[in-house]
Amino acid sequence: MKITQITIKKFRGIKEQTISDIGEALVLIGKNNSGKSAVLTAIRAFWGDYTPQPKDFYRNSSSFEILITFEISDEYLLYFFNDSKVGFQKLPSTKSDYNDIKDGTLFKEVEFDDFKRERSSIRGELSEDISVIEKYGDIWLKALKNKFHIIDNTVTISAVCQQADLKVPTLAFIDDSRNFDDEETGKSKTITAKIFGQIMKTELVSNISALQCETCSSNDCEIRCLSSIFSKSPDELTIEELKKLINYKAKNSSENITKSISEKFSNNYRENFRINIKATSSIDKSFSIATKIYDPDLGEEVDLSNVGAGVRSIYILSLLQAYQEIRSSCSIFIVEEPELYLHPELQKSMAKTLSLISEKSQVIFTTHSPIML
Repeated sequence: MKITQITIKKFRGIKEQTISDIGEALVLIGKNNSGKSAVLTAIRAFWGDYTPQPKDFYRNSSSFEILITFEISDEYLLYFFNDSKVGFQKLPSTKSDYNDIKDGTLFKEVEFDDFKRERSSIRGELSEDISVIEKYGDIWLKALKNKFHIIDNTVTISAVCQQADLKVPTLAFIDDSRNFDDEETGKSKTITAKIFGQIMKTELVSNISALQCETCSSNDCEIRCLSSIFSKSPDELTIEELKKLINYKAKNSSENITKSISEKFSNNYRENFRINIKATSSIDKSFSIATKIYDPDLGEEVDLSNVGAGVRSIYILSLLQAYQEIRSSCSIFIVEEPELYLHPELQKSMAKTLSLISEKSQVIFTTHSPIML
């Protein structure tokens, strides 16, 4: 899924503007105060990633509207085949909808009640069977597209915000302030915490086999601690055992994520520089992270806030690149002036990184740099 057209009406200094024919990368260029950042902010407002303010309404208009047209492939839609709300067990949901779309499918001669009975017999792991997708995929796709008005694999969605209420899923956005004190200490609203947290949630749920003891000083901790914990049912675990279990999983799950980010950072910046993201988790504090950079010239780790602003920018792009590689699903990356504080050679590296990301995910950024262009 990717954005192909954006229309902005009465947002900030934009009375009405349409940007069409958007490809894998959209680069916004222009003089200072020409509206580049307003376009990025409008996209974030559409997504619910930005809370509108009175200053965002064009000449104190009563409302603004953001319309975005998406190109959606059948391959992307199939991610929702088993969805509990719009999957093949739910759509088509009525006899009328069914009769409108059954022609041209395997069920063109089947009555709706018979179709429902046959469909309801598919349960659990059977719905992952490729033969189920082959049988129900066509009629389900037609029903889904009909429900959400997806025509020729495109759909336009409008978001309207009224100034009266000023209340409007997740973008990875980097503004131009580059303040990394919060990033270093892992506060909850930083981009590191947001992206790292999404990966961690997946890892913590699925990666049970990789659990190892790292807080116990004993050499046979896996036998003494983990085997004891795993042998118990959930209601037999003590609070301390549960805390230890959560902390083991958080630390172990973080290793592969940190390794991926560190590899990208070393490639984008300089060899032998490493990122070390230390994750801890507990019942009372959820999980927290602390980010350090290993400097081989100093032979020690340094705080993220104590390195140059250009290095921080390289870190953020490495983080995004690792996130995109690990998740490998459709993402849209928005970056404001990625070349800020960067030496020309590092700007080239930044451009290359964004180009690599755009091969799998859409990239939108503003720039003043001819090197980036």
